Amino acid sequence: MKKYLFLLLGLAGAISFTACGGDDEPTEQAVNFSINPNTVITPLLPAEVVSGDLETLSSTEVLEVHHYLYDENGNKVFEQQNDVKNYTTIVKESTYLEAGSYTSVVITVVCSKTSNIHFWELSGFDRLSTATITRSKYLGLQAGILGLDVRTVTINETGNNDLKIEPEPFGAMFSTIYLNIHTYDVISTLGLAANRTADSLSFDSYGDPQVSIQSNNNAFAWWNSYFDPNDRSADNVYYYQFIVPMSNYKVRFEAYSSSNEQLLATDSYSYTVNKGDCFLHYIDLCDEENDNKITYGGGKISGKASMPSFDAEAVNAEECSIRIAELPIAK
Repeated sequence: MKKYLFLLLGLAGAISFTACGGDDEPTEQAVNFSINPNTVITPLLPAEVVSGDLETLSSTEVLEVHHYLYDENGNKVFEQQNDVKNYTTIVKESTYLEAGSYTSVVITVVCSKTSNIHFWELSGFDRLSTATITRSKYLGLQAGILGLDVRTVTINETGNNDLKIEPEPFGAMFSTIYLNIHTYDVISTLGLAANRTADSLSFDSYGDPQVSIQSNNNAFAWWNSYFDPNDRSADNVYYYQFIVPMSNYKVRFEAYSSSNEQLLATDSYSYTVNKGDCFLHYIDLCDEENDNKITYGGGKISGKASMPSFDAEAVNAEECSIRIAELPIAK
């Protein structure tokens, strides 16, 4: 009888010990996220040539809002994607997480749903160390805007885990205006050439984005924007291009014939491109105010983008004057 009593006491002790051990297990906390993508587009609005160009998506496009959370070891513990039709829609998310510190990564990209074209492609996001964002082969124009927010979030054991996230544009907007494009029949390619490009970014162990820059000894080997004037019916056109942050980014106007002979190469402009910057450049192939000569100009802007006008000889890349010209503009 004593033997059975000892066994029962031992079993009760084991049960009591197991129950006490369970009290130390972490408890998940309710977490609510509010993501406002409007903060991606607002800094870029000064670059709009026509109001609504940048902030309005076409009927076939959606804004994808991707959200990832990583633990202190860089392992993904949460992922959610929300598709919205405009930048003004607030995205709401709710989940449960253990108390502690996490790295939050929010990305906004535009996708064309009819053709399933992503202007930025995401890969390797199961771990923060392998996460990569790569520009697709499509130029994207204004649809190439990339929004990004990376931060450390702390989940409290006491609750009150309502977190507001406002991503930023991870780059700058370039607006380029081309005037009187049919002046010279020999031109088959006209554009704003660039000396470098950056088509992908990854993240270090702290979650800071690392841009991968390509350069060919500063040769103007890439296009910021370009087109064939013979394919356009309008005399005046404009293009947008989104450029991620980089230093020593140079651009200049170039023109080529159908046989790839260079017909024009202007002086260049050099910039340090920062998040949220706006730049405006123009070229007029037949400037009536300057004896029908070719004039061009450009610079960083802070006010509303519009048609700039000044003599080619007086161009200053950092301090260009801006005025509105009453000319018909077409994309």
